[in-house]
Parts: sequence; C-alpha cells; structure tokens
Amino acid sequence: MKKIIKPILLSVLIMLLTSIGFFMSFFVPASDQNVASADITAVSGEVINLTSRFGTTPTHYFTDESGASTLSNASVSDDEIKYYNEKGEYVSNFYVVEGKSKGTSKKYSYGCSNFYLTEEMKEFARKGILYVQASAGVISEENKDSSNIEVRVIQGDKSETAQSNSNENGTNVEQWVKTNYIKVDSENFITFYFTSLGQGSGLSKCKFKIVEPKLVFKTIISGVQITEKTEKVGPGQVLKLEATNEVLELKTNTNYAKYYRSIHKAKYEITEGAEYAEIIDGYIYFTDENVDATVKIVAKSQKDSIEGGYVVSEPKTYTIISKQIEVKIQKNFENPADFFGTGTYHIGQKITLNVKPRDRFKFIQWEINGEVYTSKRVLYTVQETNDIKCYLKKKIFVSSVELDEKVYDGSAIADCRFIFDGIESGHDVYMGGLTAKYVDAQVGVDKHVSYEGYPELLGADAGLYILGSTNIPDVVGTIRKKEVKITT
Repeated sequence: MKKIIKPILLSVLIMLLTSIGFFMSFFVPASDQNVASADITAVSGEVINLTSRFGTTPTHYFTDESGASTLSNASVSDDEIKYYNEKGEYVSNFYVVEGKSKGTSKKYSYGCSNFYLTEEMKEFARKGILYVQASAGVISEENKDSSNIEVRVIQGDKSETAQSNSNENGTNVEQWVKTNYIKVDSENFITFYFTSLGQGSGLSKCKFKIVEPKLVFKTIISGVQITEKTEKVGPGQVLKLEATNEVLELKTNTNYAKYYRSIHKAKYEITEGAEYAEIIDGYIYFTDENVDATVKIVAKSQKDSIEGGYVVSEPKTYTIISKQIEVKIQKNFENPADFFGTGTYHIGQKITLNVKPRDRFKFIQWEINGEVYTSKRVLYTVQETNDIKCYLKKKIFVSSVELDEKVYDGSAIADCRFIFDGIESGHDVYMGGLTAKYVDAQVGVDKHVSYEGYPELLGADAGLYILGSTNIPDVVGTIRKKEVKITT
C-alpha cells in the first residue's frame, strides 16, 4: 500500500451549503427544498454536470451515527503536500468524508446519495448500453486496530457491493474499493451507499477519511453496421462511408452524447483489395486504373468505452467495373431541346445533365431512375443502368376556326372546329371547354360568333401540349332558312 502525506483541510463546508447540489462533492441537507445539481465523474475522467431530484427535495446525505454531517471539501495549496489518488497520481484537490471511532464499541461513518438519470442518459439506458460502477477510498489516519470500507451501488433490484479491510496498525494506511459494473435501466434512480467502520478494543481509536466517492459510467455497444448502399463503382470514384451503432443512431446532440459518440465512432478497414482503394478520413478512394476488381471493407467501433475492445461489422463489398456505360436521354418529342450530359462514362463518374428548350417548348421535369427532378440542371452519378427521361411540353395556338353552315333550328349554337398550329403529326389533341354561339338564333349572314367557357386541351396526347394563348380568332357565319314542305 502507498503511504500518504497527511492532507491539510482548508475548509469545512458542513451544513453551510443549503442550495448547492452535491454528488460526491457538496453536502446538501435532506430538508433543503432546492434542486440539487451535481458533478459526476464519467468515463476516462470526463466530468458531466447533472441534476438530481426527488420531487424538489435533494436526497444526498453524508453523516455519522449521531446524524452529524461528516462532509468536508479538502484542498491542499502547498505543493509539498499532495495526495496519491487511485491512479497513483499526485493531486492537491479531492473530496473527503471524515469519521472517528473511540472506545470499545464499533463506530462508523456512512453516506448515501440517490442519483436520477437525465433524459439523455435515459436514451442510452433504453438502448441497454449504459453501465455504472461505484468506488471510493479510505485513509486510516490513526489505525490502532482495524477498519474497513464498504461501497454499494443499487438500482431497482440490482446491486453490487465491494469491501476492503485493513488490520494494519499505523498511520496513513490507504485502501481502495470498487464495485463491479451493473447495467442501468431508464426507470429507476441509482443509489450510491458507503460505510466505513473503525473497530477498536480497550481505549484504542480509529480515525479515517472516505476519499473521492464517485460513480463511473460506461457504455458497451453490441455491434456496428455499414449503411452506405453503393455496390458497383468505376475507376477513380470517391464515396463517403457511413456506419451506425447503438450510440451513433441516437438523435440527441448534447455534450454527454457527443462524448460517447466520439468514443464509439466508426473506423474503417480494407480487408480485401487494398491495392485498389484507400480510406482517408471516412472516404474511400478507388483506384483510377482501368481495372475490374473487388474491394471489401469492414467498420469497427470501440465496444467498451473504458476497457476498449472492438465490434466489427459484416464485410461490405464494392465491385470496380472498368467498362464504360453509354448515357442516353429519352425525350417525348423528336427535337424539342439541346441536351447536355449524354456520352460514355465509367460507373460512378459524376456528370451534369442539362437541357435548353427550343422555341415553343417548356421544360417540365427529369425522371431519373424513378426519381423526379424539377431543376433543368441535375448533378448525376452514372450507374450500371441509367433510365433518364426528360419531359417537355410544347406550346400550341389556335390558328383558325372552321365553322359549319347552320340551318335555322331555333338555337344560337354554332358547330365549329379549332385548327391548331404546332401539333406533331399523329398526335391526338382537340379543343374542349368552349361552346361557340351566334349572336342570336335568327336567320342571317355574316353573323358574329362568340365563345363561352374556358379552353382546355383534350385527347390522348393533350398532356404533351400547353395552349399558348386563350385568344381565339374572330369568325362569322350564316344561319340559313330552313326549308318547310307543305303537303295537302
């Protein structure tokens, strides 16, 4: 055991801090009604600011058997007076709980704190990946006979206990105890509990300090999966690799989550075809040589945030295809526009598709491998199969109206046909939505015709066209007398 230089207690904070929360650092009387915020040691020395609540009553207490507070905040300013911590490092600031035993009876100091999970910690607990451990040290300053320390961490029906006994006589005997880890659930609070017992005989006594009581949290993940979906690539292609695990898939973006995310982030390794690819900063760069080859990679994440180890994903296979693919653009008119982006390319090569419509044509959308794009300019990555369609509409106009001669029938309805300028040969398009009427139903010549309703294009190919104007040419017609035969 290490020998320890006696620390100098600079200040005693017993019963004075009534509104500052404590978790292994500050004492809060159980009767105080303020919220208790706390600093808790987490993984690898990381300190996490948390809040503990029991309704609005803090549930921290550290006391001796008589109920008197035993909490002190010890600090050493003299560089010559320092203290060995659990890791064997010299430190000049630490937290301590004091106890003293006199006479023949067993005397003890004990402490308890209930810790309530924050919402971000509950997310980790729901995933079943959060674990907690309790630990503390004891310094027997005047150990005439023996002393022990017990530390326990409890959550729900789960608990872990650690004990240490010292039968050494002497001064500054140091002991450390640490429980096993237990898995944290999201429904129950965590209780940290310790006792230190000084045993004396006759007039012997034991004086001791409980040093740095703390909870340590860690995460253990079960696996990692590569989520990047590409399978076939061309020479020179670059891809951003993506993977997930129980920590990385959590949506919370708190400092707590960022800390564990940095520990469990995915790293990538080429297991086959390393001569044809290289991974740099999460991107995979494939060789620009014109070869056919296979590259396999795996993702690795640290399994245990404290003890290390790795979980490894299933292999991901990329196939490099050297042949070039011809990219064509399908169009719904013979020559409606100037198209850009057609040609011969390697798989994975990035190209720009663009369209410049000719006069009377209007761009509507691209349909690329089942996806719709409404911008004329589209950045596209060449695939092994490329189904690229460009949809345009053509503006047409009513150039004339053919009016049938009408025989008087008592109505003003006119029979007519609208002649369009611009319909492609073989397309079925005609006017709908309009009713042509003479100025009246009487017999006459050069009678003006007007239109009621709103024009719309109908027919099997109407969807390919836009009516460029609702202006309809003026037309006049004749309503002739109806012949009447009289028989006797």
